[in-house]
Amino acid sequence: MTEARISDGCTTAERTTKRELTTDVVYTVADVSDTDPVDLPPLYDVIDTDALNDLVAGSYDGALRTISFQYCGYTVTVTGDGDISVASTA
Repeated sequence: MTEARISDGCTTAERTTKRELTTDVVYTVADVSDTDPVDLPPLYDVIDTDALNDLVAGSYDGALRTISFQYCGYTVTVTGDGDISVASTA
């Protein structure tokens, strides 16, 4: 489960479960867009999900600050500690 908050038109989610990061990305975008997660296109069509999980999992030394990508009309930004921000691109 992620804990989401909205600020300045951007939703930020703090990870509170042990799910894979990419699963949390899909659920956060689904929550923001008021869409069932299964109705969203596969995240792997947009970004290499294994690489994203590995980048964040391996960034405990602070090397990764953020990574951003477009998904379903939103800009998704993931920080090195796994926080997820979702902002509309419209």
